[in-house]
Amino acid sequence: SIKMVAEGNMDTWRIALVVALCHICGIYFIVEQPLSSLFFEVPHMAHMLDEIGAESATTWLGNFGAASAKPFRLWGSAPYMADFCNGSPVGLQVRLVTRRGSKVTGTRSLADSASYPKQFGDFVANLQAQAFAE
Repeated sequence: SIKMVAEGNMDTWRIALVVALCHICGIYFIVEQPLSSLFFEVPHMAHMLDEIGAESATTWLGNFGAASAKPFRLWGSAPYMADFCNGSPVGLQVRLVTRRGSKVTGTRSLADSASYPKQFGDFVANLQAQAFAE
């Protein structure tokens, strides 16, 4: 709907502002979106990320214990962004969506994929701890 698009556009402005404030204050940030999202291609978001020299990384929740592969993209200023690039997981067969012609429908597993597995949280916490120790 038009209202949802307007709200989504406003969200990109808000996050671009938070990214700018983090950069100005010297605070690391990481923004995550599904790999298929166009969020990072919205002109003002893309411009902000480019202006501050943010780095991107693609990772897969399946590498952190999730039942599905679920690829996603991260953009951020953390010094460990490259550590997220870990290749696609092997052997995961859980499908999150079903395609029938031009229609895409979420499966029952889609809701389960909305949260991060504990292994991913531990991975990020360890990266952050190492960054603070340096």
